[in-house]
Amino acid sequence: MRTHLVPAKNGVKKLCSSRVESAVVVFRSPEEPAAESRIITEMPVGLFFDHEVRPTCGMASETGIIGYADHPASFLDPRRRLAQIIWFEYGFVEYRMPIARQRPEAIRSVAISAELCSEYPGHNADWPSDITVWMNGIEIGTFRSPGDPGDRRGHLNPEWWGPSHTQYGFLKEWRVTHDGSFVDGVRVSDVTIADLALGAAPAIQVRFGVKDNAEFTGGINILGSCFGNYPQDIRLTIELGGVSG
Repeated sequence: MRTHLVPAKNGVKKLCSSRVESAVVVFRSPEEPAAESRIITEMPVGLFFDHEVRPTCGMASETGIIGYADHPASFLDPRRRLAQIIWFEYGFVEYRMPIARQRPEAIRSVAISAELCSEYPGHNADWPSDITVWMNGIEIGTFRSPGDPGDRRGHLNPEWWGPSHTQYGFLKEWRVTHDGSFVDGVRVSDVTIADLALGAAPAIQVRFGVKDNAEFTGGINILGSCFGNYPQDIRLTIELGGVSG
């Protein structure tokens, strides 16, 4: 709260105004495990190790566009490590998320979360897209994004990012447990921890994409910690404790 005194008819009066324009509150489940039983890793959105994208596509950092818009070769630009938002209409980006040296049987669940939405030239709230996540080459589940939001400015967007661009996304979570796979807590498949073969490599391969044969091929935006509404990059959470119950 900001306050200051100004002259009034009989003395002075105090004017109060808010110092904060908006706030985002993220509610977490009371059943969420203690910090010591979790391993959390965040990956910048530009540090993908493989990709296949088609226009419309592009990347941007906190200070400007990286490479050229709608030019897939720009995704090879070394400056992609600085990207805070990436977008494409078709294809995928894939990340190698490092995991601690844990015995596979000690892992209770693996979750990946990110802020994302559809991709439209500009923005369009009614532009659905089926966004799919794979882990270690296995399809986990699909989130149907309702559109590419632009009704208000994203809380974290840099000043140079104009109102005609994508403004924010939806924070979504894909989770694999011993009981199956879930998107935002809703069971979507029978894929389990055992299917991921976590002991075979020191990293988990995580792919975000829009399949050519998806019902809605409305593209994808992936927003990092300096764009949109949520101050996080692509987050991998490993919960320890083995098989429950």
